Amino acid sequence: MKLENNLLISSEQDVRSSSVYTGFLILKLLNKKHSITIFDLYSTIRKQLGGLNFRTMLYAVTFLFMNDLILFKSPHILKKK
Repeated sequence: MKLENNLLISSEQDVRSSSVYTGFLILKLLNKKHSITIFDLYSTIRKQLGGLNFRTMLYAVTFLFMNDLILFKSPHILKKK
């Protein structure tokens, strides 16, 4: 899979397996719960997608944290208000 520098999703990649879509699902879940453990988050998203690569989850969480959308309070992830 070729990923261009200016794109978050490759044209060859299924959108549902991208870290951007996974980040969207994380925010959607945090809108309902506001706080969730990393373990529950991973298992919930994995069930929704029918499988999930841990690297994708890591990139999604990192992306959300870098954009100041979530906080970490071990072992919980919190949505910033």
